[in-house]
Amino acid sequence: MDPADRRRRVLTLTDTGSAAATGLAADAEGIEDDFLAGLAPGDRRELGRILCDLHAALNPTTATTVPPTAAPITWARRARLRAGG
Repeated sequence: MDPADRRRRVLTLTDTGSAAATGLAADAEGIEDDFLAGLAPGDRRELGRILCDLHAALNPTTATTVPPTAAPITWARRARLRAGG
């Protein structure tokens, strides 16, 4: 329970759950890399920016900003950045 708001429940992953999530993130990165392999790094960044803008427009209360990066970034990496990892 969140001590600041008793209506809210705070959940955390167990060590097993965290390990599973890490493995799934690595799998997702591999799939995404394969899927986007035909795009140049700049095109990948641009696609990511456009999709994030679209998500923000459709979900204004839940959208988060991911800092720009010089290297291509996968959706799994974006999720880790959003989560603070």
